[in-house]
Amino acid sequence: MKIKLYFFFVLIFFNIVLNFKTFASENFLSNYSWKNRVLISVVSNFDDNFSKQVKKFLMNNTCNLTERNLVFFEYKFKSNEYQNLPIKFKSGKGLYLIGYDGNLKKFSKSIEFLDVLFELIDEMPIRQLEMQGKENNC
Repeated sequence: MKIKLYFFFVLIFFNIVLNFKTFASENFLSNYSWKNRVLISVVSNFDDNFSKQVKKFLMNNTCNLTERNLVFFEYKFKSNEYQNLPIKFKSGKGLYLIGYDGNLKKFSKSIEFLDVLFELIDEMPIRQLEMQGKENNC
């Protein structure tokens, strides 16, 4: 009887820990919900070129990123931080565009995605509203 009770408590403990990890990763994105769009780059430990190209793009487009309320995060594939991301953002290495609503808008494994990033965002309904009556300062 004691053994069954012990296993019962162990199962409850692991359930709480796993649910907390899921909550923490969902909570991370909820910090940006309805305030920012999020661009996540997931790179391998060995693909430094992809990471450099993304960072160069970001540095060259600071104004456009700010204009579109876009924040950026980079994760190493299979790192602890990557493991804590919600499952819907774990399609492997690449770029994930997440909308104000916290949903995945686009995933691409190609660096060329950055060439159409701003066009894609500008086609979104909320972005259309944001652009009304505003000049593009970039």
